[in-house]
Amino acid sequence: MKELDTCKFAETAAALDGSQETVTVFGNADGDEISPELLREQYDITNGDDFRDYGKLKLIGLGGMGMVFQAQDMSLQRKVALKILRSDFRKRSTSVKKFIHEARITARIDHPNIVPVHRMGVLENIGVYFTMKRIHGENLREIFDKISAGNQQAVQHYTLRRMLDIFISACNGVAAAHAHGVLHCDLKPGNIMIGRFGEILVLDWGVAREKIPQGPRRIDEKFLPEEDDVVEGTPVFMAPELLCKEVNYPDEQTDVYGLGAILYTILTRGRLPFDITEGTDAVIRKAAAGDIIPIRHNLPRGVVCHSELAAICAKAMARDRLERYNTVEALREDIYNYLEGFPVSACSPTLFDRFLKLIRRRPLIPAVLLTIALSMASYYGFNKLQEAININARQEIIRDNVRAAESNRRLALRRLKMLDNPQLSTRDRLTTQRNLYSAAANATVEYNIVFDAVSRLNRQRQKQFLHAGGGDMFIRVFRMNMRIGNWVMVKELLGHCRLQWRELVAAARRINPQLDELILNIEKQLDARKKSARSKK
Repeated sequence: MKELDTCKFAETAAALDGSQETVTVFGNADGDEISPELLREQYDITNGDDFRDYGKLKLIGLGGMGMVFQAQDMSLQRKVALKILRSDFRKRSTSVKKFIHEARITARIDHPNIVPVHRMGVLENIGVYFTMKRIHGENLREIFDKISAGNQQAVQHYTLRRMLDIFISACNGVAAAHAHGVLHCDLKPGNIMIGRFGEILVLDWGVAREKIPQGPRRIDEKFLPEEDDVVEGTPVFMAPELLCKEVNYPDEQTDVYGLGAILYTILTRGRLPFDITEGTDAVIRKAAAGDIIPIRHNLPRGVVCHSELAAICAKAMARDRLERYNTVEALREDIYNYLEGFPVSACSPTLFDRFLKLIRRRPLIPAVLLTIALSMASYYGFNKLQEAININARQEIIRDNVRAAESNRRLALRRLKMLDNPQLSTRDRLTTQRNLYSAAANATVEYNIVFDAVSRLNRQRQKQFLHAGGGDMFIRVFRMNMRIGNWVMVKELLGHCRLQWRELVAAARRINPQLDELILNIEKQLDARKKSARSKK
């Protein structure tokens, strides 16, 4: 008890960032006082709680109404998070009711992405409390603060893919709550906890509501108790229909909007959809008008947002709730589709986009399609070089293609090395394999463009190219495709060496004996494969 009394003096009026603070937007959250003696009887809370059941108290969180302590459950010998009301709210009936509601509604949802509640009771002089699983970690808001401060470890660890995985887990938790008839109503980065061991938990169900099967009530329908007219939440992340009192009760689209706002902060690396420096009233007016800062105008320098992700976010945050995703599962499915290379429902992809997605999903596409694509790319590259105004411009283009080819080749080899990791999951292995084939194909295209361009130069410039390391490029592109097992492409390249690049390759073989040995070895292996195929027939 002494420890708790000491911690009580830590209660301060320090407000959280206005972008994160949960406030009463409409209504009055105050209520009649309630004595501790009535708590057990009125709210059906069993007797038997004793403060001595908990020890080693340490204040770890302070909110608008509550305080959270780390405590030792003496019976089970485990650490728990113990939440109580701040002294100013312990006798207010509305605050107590809301606090008990939070505990019971959280306990109702049994899901890995919802923090489990262990026990609720009443302690003398402290009032009602409940204990939860103690999670060591940080929330999304704290992560964004680190990224904004330039913390390189946070920047490198929390990549876009990692953030989207966190977002999907949060969607799973909210979807489970909806399945249990519960709406969160205060979704924001500060309520998404990332545990030390990868746990993703949706926290703070203090303003959660029961879901009404018939849908949201209109403002002129008076079926709700007077106290339910109170609208609470965080204005930056609240659905416009609640801020404008177009409805006085939320539905699933309310949480879809909150998740969309969280996705916005993920895509912009922590930036908000509204300018909070203008004040809460301005935020409410802009939210009411759907005047969200476009993602493309709110990106930090060097950050790029894919148009499909921007479209998903825009649909989730649509001003008209009927234009949003019908369910959290539908929002989550579009994120899955983006990550897996499938079309998303939020936008209509072009035929070219669909073709690119097909290639990403199926890296082992028929060799004929790959050969055709490479031939077309080579032809396009040649035409691009022909359009150069003079020889200096052409050489500059060649240098650009060489840099692009080398960059993609190194990327492909890194992806190939990653596949040797036995701990790589099946999903990550497929993604890595797709990236490997894509990088290898891009590298081969760029090398083809370079060789086509150089073969059309005069002999003196061809020799300059070969002596400057051009002959080694033939070796690198051959070995790269041999290492990934793309013998169709090896055969195609060898055909180009015998026809389009014959004089250039002949000069390169004379200058570099390694290239000559490599080509002879390739010819032997191709002959052996051909004989092996005939014998099998």
